[in-house]
Amino acid sequence: MRYVLFIVCLAVVVGVSCLDNTSGVGETVTTPDQPAGPDTVLFRQPNEFRSGGAVSSKDHALEYRFDFDASNNHDYSGWRTEPSVVKTWPDSGFFQVKAQARCAKHTGNTSLWSAPKQVAVILGGVPAPETPTGPVVVWTDSIETYCTVRVPNSDLHAVEYRFDFDAAGAHYYSIWMDSTCQEMSWIDSGDYVVKAQARRVNDTDAVSSWSPALAVTVNQYTVPKIHFSITTTKIGLGNSITTTEPYIPGQSYTVGVCRPLTISYHGSSPWSPIRKYQFFPLTLGVYLDGQREWTTDLADTSRVIDFCANQFYSGAFR
Repeated sequence: MRYVLFIVCLAVVVGVSCLDNTSGVGETVTTPDQPAGPDTVLFRQPNEFRSGGAVSSKDHALEYRFDFDASNNHDYSGWRTEPSVVKTWPDSGFFQVKAQARCAKHTGNTSLWSAPKQVAVILGGVPAPETPTGPVVVWTDSIETYCTVRVPNSDLHAVEYRFDFDAAGAHYYSIWMDSTCQEMSWIDSGDYVVKAQARRVNDTDAVSSWSPALAVTVNQYTVPKIHFSITTTKIGLGNSITTTEPYIPGQSYTVGVCRPLTISYHGSSPWSPIRKYQFFPLTLGVYLDGQREWTTDLADTSRVIDFCANQFYSGAFR
């Protein structure tokens, strides 16, 4: 009888112990290992830190989290079952990394924080900008815009840029500016190479290498050629004769009294289509309809002047 009672009591004790293992009452979690990882990292570059080594007194599964600024603002990671995490710092400085563990089921049961790991986050070099973008065939004296892409920086370490607009020759540098775009106008035709460079505003010795080059061809700008013709109406013996001939500067043309003088023209350019015309005033107060007004009606390329006085007029057309 005593033997039977002993067996029953033992069974009861074992049952209580099993129930206690499924609860969080009395559970303790040991402190994790000091995180392992690099001592020095570059800001904005991802790096892995790993801890582990914590144990639940009831052998429960654990989760880990990290504090990446343990001596200042407490930049916590999320809880995770894997005792490692990848971290990217947005700025340079000195930081402490700590790890903490907790029961995955009874999340109120946490460990103490681990010993800190000291990490120095440094700025490192400034990366080179990307190849500038912009027109690759341009004309002398035309104003063109060239841009690059902003390199990674932090709020405390702003970056400024400059361009070399003759990188293959005389190195014509622009000024340093916050903008990633700058304007350029070449005065001489030829082949050029455009590059971009970056540096930190508060550390002007931290200068990037030059970007890959953009090849640019500059063609000589040529003034459009305007061709004029003169149509005159002359009085003959009982009739009038109308003739059209090319306009020659300095040559005199005779027109009958109160007969129209028609000026016609067309233009050509070796580098781009002519899109607008403008009339300029003649001398001696002669007025042409629409003078000083730009017109895009390229079919309307003639103007008529009525002379109703027997006198000479002089002028030039352009």
